[in-house]
Amino acid sequence: MIANVYLLDSNFIYDNKYSYIVPKHLANDVSEGVFVTVPFGKGNKKVAALVWELQESYSGEYELKEIQSIADIEPLTEKEMVLARKMHETYLCTIGEAARCMIPPEGNKGRLQNVAKLAGSEEETRQIIKSEEFRNIKYIKVLQALFEGPMLTSELMNATQASMYIINKLKDNGHIIVYKERVLEEEKPKNIEITSEPLVLNNEQKAVYEEVCRMIEKEEFAEVLLHGVTGSGKTEVYMQLIAKVMEKGGNSILLVPEISLTPQMVERLTGRFGNKVAILHSRLTDNERNMEWKSIRRGEVSVAVGARSCVFAPFDNVSLFIIDEEQEDTYKSDDLAPRYLAHEVCVMRAKMNGAIVIYGSATPNISTYYRATKGDVHLFTLKQRAKDVSLLPPIEIVDMRREMGLGDNMFSQRLLQEMKKNLEANEQTVLFINRRGFSRNLQCQSCGKTMKCRRCNIPMTLHLKQERIVCHYCGNTAPAPKTCPHCKSVSFIRKGIGTEKVEEALKKQFPGCTVVRMDTDTTSVKDGHAKMIQKFRDERADFLVGTQMIAKGHDFPLVTLVGVINADSLINLQDYRAQEKAYQLLTQVSGRAGRDELPGRVIIQAYNIDDYAIECAANGVYEDFYRNEILVRQKLWYPPFCEIGAVRFSGVNDKDVYDMAALHRKVLVGLVKDKGTEVLGPTRSGIPKINNKYRWRLIVKCSDRDLLVDLFREYLEEIRKDNKYVKNDISMMYDINPGFMI
Repeated sequence: MIANVYLLDSNFIYDNKYSYIVPKHLANDVSEGVFVTVPFGKGNKKVAALVWELQESYSGEYELKEIQSIADIEPLTEKEMVLARKMHETYLCTIGEAARCMIPPEGNKGRLQNVAKLAGSEEETRQIIKSEEFRNIKYIKVLQALFEGPMLTSELMNATQASMYIINKLKDNGHIIVYKERVLEEEKPKNIEITSEPLVLNNEQKAVYEEVCRMIEKEEFAEVLLHGVTGSGKTEVYMQLIAKVMEKGGNSILLVPEISLTPQMVERLTGRFGNKVAILHSRLTDNERNMEWKSIRRGEVSVAVGARSCVFAPFDNVSLFIIDEEQEDTYKSDDLAPRYLAHEVCVMRAKMNGAIVIYGSATPNISTYYRATKGDVHLFTLKQRAKDVSLLPPIEIVDMRREMGLGDNMFSQRLLQEMKKNLEANEQTVLFINRRGFSRNLQCQSCGKTMKCRRCNIPMTLHLKQERIVCHYCGNTAPAPKTCPHCKSVSFIRKGIGTEKVEEALKKQFPGCTVVRMDTDTTSVKDGHAKMIQKFRDERADFLVGTQMIAKGHDFPLVTLVGVINADSLINLQDYRAQEKAYQLLTQVSGRAGRDELPGRVIIQAYNIDDYAIECAANGVYEDFYRNEILVRQKLWYPPFCEIGAVRFSGVNDKDVYDMAALHRKVLVGLVKDKGTEVLGPTRSGIPKINNKYRWRLIVKCSDRDLLVDLFREYLEEIRKDNKYVKNDISMMYDINPGFMI
């Protein structure tokens, strides 16, 4: 018996089927979908591989090696094999990369685990953080995470995105202690009390519910866009549809865009469905994820909720997929292959299962809404808020040009007036700023030089509490300078504002007020999101200051005022979707106000008050924004009127990177057979240098998705033929439908 396998860890150069002999003692254990270990290459390195197909004989010219053993990895099901092939064909990832998405994490099974703790006291560690010892912010994040107490090193790395090298370096330098501890496998709670009953749907909600139920009964694939204003009760519709699916013995997957929204959604789902709910997201420990994965595989739960990777929840049959806040970029995997879009993977799985896919949003993706207007997606609309007492808040735009010279210019007089009213009425306020840190950059008052990252040539952000400047792209960090490195002056101007600066300004403006600041700096530890949200919801804070993670999904009954500090920062991005993203964020964050009995109001501060994204967000009519934006997209030939692919190159030598990009451009241009295809570039990336590596890119615009994928497939085949297209010191990354254009 011969097994044709794909290597689990391989790049596109080695993404081939390799044939191995199945030894007699493994004949009964080897089947399609099983993972095995095989000797690979001249050194017979032991690697994991996926058995793709079996055949009786082999007629090739090479002498075959034998499979060594069955790998300790859960086999893929037949449907998972089909999904891996579809992802391979759609995103041009390797079969191994696609298969990895469906493999459960290893549980610790009671093994000895590495645990880290601080070597000194918290105060001693804070002094070390302020010193000049660290040049990478991740060292500091690890130490700050351990202020909460000892953590598994795997959990610590997951929470801080630090590597094992950083953990070992901190240990070697005597800042942390790493020791072994036996951590037993946790068990999923057996009985979770059901604490909530279904709410009575209003007429709009009921009409949507009944129509989608009819679609579910047909057991045929269909896509639905549920376009509902903020607070219109989309989540209640989701839950009643999930209940309908459960009545029929089916399963559902509910995706939320960010981990910060998961605890709130889990609370609502478990309150309604008890222990029939599984949670899957990257902030769980491997052991926690393994436990949830097993409960799904064993059929103990009927609903899986989580962020993007939850789309791979291992139900064999799924009747309903729900993508909440479907417009969010976080549903696109950009960093690691496979660079998939959760929407498309949902559709792949739904077609296999005859299932319904629901896209829910108050501000749908332009491409999704366009498909709905064309009839490819069923469109349902919720135009009113679910609670009779709750109305959409009035939105006021403040022209910050008129505020010049009236104070520090962070808060307009109008916003200050309304914040004071809220404090006097014991009501809560949410302030949104699109940047974390204290100041955007530090500029010398004498010579005018800005403190820039030496690796990226990008202005570094001042973090006042840490007394450090940080590059938010490569993590490079240094103590906040006392003197200018260029002219030795001691006078600095703090330009721009961030969440930390807003927090400080509030405490200065309103002494005694309590502020919860929520950004990636304050929520990196385990359960950090949930703890901060709970603190604010329990009415233990007057203000919630945050970045995009506070803009959507949260429901705070006492929030009656939302302030947007600097709306202009949202529209000045090097991305064709900048206007769309600005409109969506402004609408979403505005929707946090007045969601219960207390009426709300919104104040948007901006300099460019005539921008149509800001105007449409204030008017609150999505269709007005869509009509304007879709004309711009059509005129400039952007999605949904074309498909986009990107190839990105990076390396330490700027000219070498450019030359490599230009060489690849010739290959792509030579393969173009269709007049409706453009190859643009090489151009510098929006961020031209990160971590000492220069970045260039090629953009391909194509009239059809299949044509684009075929072109990229031929392109990858072509560059595999000659080593001149691949250099060890230049990395190349390709992406179909990239999430970010920088």
